[in-house]
Parts: sequence; structure tokens; C-alpha cells
Amino acid sequence: MRKFLNWLFNPEKAGQVSFLIVGFVIGMGAMSFYIGAMIDTGSLAEWFGAVGTIAAVAVSLYLASSKEKKYVDLHISSPSVIRITTDPTAVGIEFVIYNAGNKPFAWAKTTINNNSHTGLTFLTEDGENLSLIAPNEIVKFRKIMHVTFDGIWDYKSMKEDFRKGIYPTVTVDGPEKNGITADILRISSRNKW
Repeated sequence: MRKFLNWLFNPEKAGQVSFLIVGFVIGMGAMSFYIGAMIDTGSLAEWFGAVGTIAAVAVSLYLASSKEKKYVDLHISSPSVIRITTDPTAVGIEFVIYNAGNKPFAWAKTTINNNSHTGLTFLTEDGENLSLIAPNEIVKFRKIMHVTFDGIWDYKSMKEDFRKGIYPTVTVDGPEKNGITADILRISSRNKW
């Protein structure tokens, strides 16, 4: 039944389906007029009503049996890189992420890249149990990595790149490669994390 309904409501087959339905209605209507004297087959209006009812039932069954497509729809807001002034080996990243889809997102890693694509990757705590962002869930990500800031993020060249409109990026990704990349529009300095 499902294969027939998929074929029936396939937009590519619309011409064939329309031809079959119109042919069926015209044929049955003509037959009702010719045989009407011997057998009461109903009027043309009744035939149109019957075909309409059958079509409505078929459409409702198809819609009830079809599954909703599952998808992930991620949005990152306010991403920023933090430079810890009291600890030259610390680089932090923070942002808010929102899943507007109807499928949970399996979060495997977060990567920040500078303009020359040299970056840092923050993996999930446990590779066996990936972090999940449920549909309509908002999560604040805030992590620090101990690496020389100036070795990855040359502050002077970064400011120059910002003036040219070249920004570092943050990428959130999962095993299905259905992640998101956003520009980091802010670099801030703090005394402590």
C-alpha cells in the first residue's frame, strides 16, 4: 500500500496519475449514462463525490503513515576566544549553541581555527559517550586549553585581520559530519578563567 501511495503522490508521476484519475471518472461517468436505463449507477455528481472521498482517504492514510524527517539545525551565538593574561599557556573558548531541529545532535568535538587554519580541538570528555544536544536545547560551551596563546593567536596580526574582515572560526562537529561553523567576532582578555 505504501509503495502505491508513494507512487501515487510522487510529483514526477503527477501527469500519469492525473490521466488515470480523469480517465477513470470519465469512463465511469459515461458508463453510468449508457447503462443508467438498466441499472441505477448514480449520477455523475455522485461518481465525482465517490472518487473525491476515496482520494481523501488515500491522502489521509498516506500522511498518517509517513514519518516526519529528522534533522539537526544548529545555531551558534556570541562565540569568543579568551586570552588569560595571567596564564600565557591558557586559551579559552565560549559560545552558546542551540539545536532548532527535531533530532538530537551528537557532539564529538569543537575546533577553533585562526586565519591560517592553525587551530585547537576540544574533544568531548568521553569518546564513548558523546554529548547530546536535544531538540530545542540551549547549551553554553565554556572550555580552556593549556597552550601558548601567542603561538596560535598572534594578537597583532589578528587585529589586522579583524580590520580586513577576516575572522577566526569555531566548528562544532559530530560523527555524522552535521555540525556548524561560525565566525568568532570577539577576542577578549581576562585575568582569570
